[in-house]
Amino acid sequence: MKKSILMAIILSVSMLGCISATHSPSIYFYYSTNCPWCKLVKPYMELLKSKVNDIKFEFCNVKDFKNCSSDARELAEKVKLRYIPTVIVKDSNLTILTGAYEVLKVGKILKSYGYDVPVNFTINGLNYSVEDCVRCHANMSLAPPTYNCSYCCHKT
Repeated sequence: MKKSILMAIILSVSMLGCISATHSPSIYFYYSTNCPWCKLVKPYMELLKSKVNDIKFEFCNVKDFKNCSSDARELAEKVKLRYIPTVIVKDSNLTILTGAYEVLKVGKILKSYGYDVPVNFTINGLNYSVEDCVRCHANMSLAPPTYNCSYCCHKT
């Protein structure tokens, strides 16, 4: 009896280790410095990276791939990367988010893993999604959002 309880505990602990390993994705952000949409979403990606310290976050400039790890280059080849900005979330599966508004969904994905990252912002008492901020800045031809702004469409 004691042996079976001990085996059950060992099995449970080892299974928990496997579960937590799957909850630690790697995030690969592919961009170019002269892509206007990349410039709009990059500050949000940097904000997410600063909020989540225990997962791999890699920024890969596709202009020359010099700043990219071999993992990032291999992954780009594997998925046949064609468009930027693109985010690849790598865990037990690959999730590919292509285009500015799709890339912004990475915050919601991280939230689903239990990370405390911002996906909405309150400005002047009103709530805005990350997509709202980027859309506003794109429509008004403004610099990338800083997610603490108080101008453009946020004026009351």
